[in-house]
Amino acid sequence: MSIKKIPKTKILILGYSYIARKSVIRSMQNNPYVALAGIASQKNYHDIPREYDSYDSYEDAIRNSGCDAVYISLHNSDHYKWIMESLKLHKHVICDKPAVLSSRQALECYKKAGDRLIVFESIPYLHHAQHKLLKKCIEQQKYPLQKITAHFGFPPFEKNNFRNFAKLGGGCLYDIGPYMISAGQLYFNKRATSVYCSAYTPKSWDAPTSASVMIQYGANQILQGHIGFNLEYRNNLNLWGYDFNYAVDRAFSTPWDFSNFITHKTKDKIKKIPVLPSDSFSEMFAFFHKLLHDKTDRKGFNRKFLEQAIQMDAMIKSAKTKKSEIIEYGDIK
Repeated sequence: MSIKKIPKTKILILGYSYIARKSVIRSMQNNPYVALAGIASQKNYHDIPREYDSYDSYEDAIRNSGCDAVYISLHNSDHYKWIMESLKLHKHVICDKPAVLSSRQALECYKKAGDRLIVFESIPYLHHAQHKLLKKCIEQQKYPLQKITAHFGFPPFEKNNFRNFAKLGGGCLYDIGPYMISAGQLYFNKRATSVYCSAYTPKSWDAPTSASVMIQYGANQILQGHIGFNLEYRNNLNLWGYDFNYAVDRAFSTPWDFSNFITHKTKDKIKKIPVLPSDSFSEMFAFFHKLLHDKTDRKGFNRKFLEQAIQMDAMIKSAKTKKSEIIEYGDIK
């Protein structure tokens, strides 16, 4: 069955956040796969587009908007509550990263979703055309990928930004850590075995502002990442193997209308591979729509969400213990 013949997936947005205003709403407008079922905000914003239904109660919106799924774009500390409320009302969930703040929360979401509902962590870069192309390039190599190096950091946020406050789920580990974990998952395509994280928290702050991470995957496969808030902007990914090296700038946050390129080096010869503009949010929604209508192992998909939360837990723990932490997945069923 053609994907275009399937009714659009109706998605409700909880929270009129910056990311919702900048990217989510835009990518849903005139989208062939999804439709915006409404916007719920507990703050009185005057610029919510009038063509969409608006709600000041999250629960009323979930119950009455007629949505198939809920896109949660709230403070990180509010994600778990509203994921669970959405699942209780039999709605699929898409949630800004980090979807949860602990593997315990992830496990509860996983159990509640069961094999009927999907919990989808919104990490749009994974669906950008440059990563689809880069993934194919790596898969075509004769020898396996050995090293990933990633950098993602940017200048300070405004003082009242929720990312600056631990009680709201702030700090660079929760905000940028998911990019490191998801990059390793995407390109090594296996569970991480251990993680070491060295994080820095200034005296006047209550959450880490920068960190260096090393994630082991076994078989001489390692991701090294450097992340932070109070830095000059940097956003790149490097994939390195026996006879190849691929590098891409603007790897994790790429404007929808931006033409990019991948640098490929082998045997001292350099080639630039062009990448046409790609709307990563729109591609993510298309993927989600297809996920709902294909014969997908939903519980298996949710298991990967849980495994990534377990890896995040280990990263957070390592930052506190200042030791390498073995990642224990337990018996996930």
